[in-house]
Amino acid sequence: MSHKTQQVTSSQRLAESSVLDTHSSELHGEMCKQHSAIYCKILSIFPSLEEARPRSKSGIQALCSLHVALEKAKNVLRHCSECSKLYLAITGDSVLLKFEKCKRALRVSLKLVKDIVSEWKIQDRLC
Repeated sequence: MSHKTQQVTSSQRLAESSVLDTHSSELHGEMCKQHSAIYCKILSIFPSLEEARPRSKSGIQALCSLHVALEKAKNVLRHCSECSKLYLAITGDSVLLKFEKCKRALRVSLKLVKDIVSEWKIQDRLC
């Protein structure tokens, strides 16, 4: 085998291994653990946020947005727990995209809630 052929072969292997990474069961397992930890943390504070009873329309919308994002996160986690490792490996790119969408939705929703909670604190100080 010539040096050039060896170079192409090793380049192909490198490209294949990076493609296979999104189809790795270890990657999915780690994503599920991280996603589950985030989900549980947010879920643990959600009742106290609801209990605060937002007074404004934007506060109610922020909580609804967070609730929808939590439901989506729960559905992705359920999907991953119910599917086989082989299926998850085959659909790795799709699974990765679902995790990213959920993470983005949770981040946006939490920012909305954070802004509203800051407003509540200011209003409470004024009253």
